[in-house]
Amino acid sequence: LTTTVMISMDVHKTEVGDSNLSGSLTRMAEKIAAVDADHSHIANIGSMIEDMETDIRTYLDSLYIQKTREIVSSIRKLHKAGPHQAQPFTMNLNAAVLKHGANRKIDSET
Repeated sequence: LTTTVMISMDVHKTEVGDSNLSGSLTRMAEKIAAVDADHSHIANIGSMIEDMETDIRTYLDSLYIQKTREIVSSIRKLHKAGPHQAQPFTMNLNAAVLKHGANRKIDSET
């Protein structure tokens, strides 16, 4: 089974100009499976396609989508445009997490 996915994102805004992020991903899988009354050839191919789809979706999310977010966030911080986290917000968030952890009961204490 060979699968290719092509992804493309175009942005056309006067504030930032024109930009294009494109890529493709090709994956190949091979499987030896029994063919009998319970597992037909079509059923085996179907399960391979489902497995390939899951793998590709996970890979695309972890590589392309997360990397795009990382790049956009770094650009926003560089140009000081758009939302960004201020130090007081980060300190308040850390304090809330520590307070929650201090009040949390451990399973052995209940």
